[in-house]
Amino acid sequence: SNLGLLGRLQSLQVVNNNLEGTIPTELCALSNIRDLGLGANQLRSTLPDCLIHSPLEILGVYDNELEGTIPSLVPATTLKNANLEFNRFSGSLPDIGPKLLYMNVN
Repeated sequence: SNLGLLGRLQSLQVVNNNLEGTIPTELCALSNIRDLGLGANQLRSTLPDCLIHSPLEILGVYDNELEGTIPSLVPATTLKNANLEFNRFSGSLPDIGPKLLYMNVN
């Protein structure tokens, strides 16, 4: 994948595009990414821990088929909005980051 070559990219919205498979870990190499929207697709697997360590402020992975536990959001020092609803997550809610203002995990 060439996603890691988009180092200046700040926002990526790929919502409702029938994407299948896993969330590419190459997204974690985007050093300026602030807004990532992957909602309303058919993404499977788990939420990559590396996304929590990225400079994201807004993360939307709602309405997919993600599973497993939600990683701790404490390392997410810039994350303000996390929409994780309508997936197959299990376990308890994680600790949250210092700037998180909104989290939806319906």
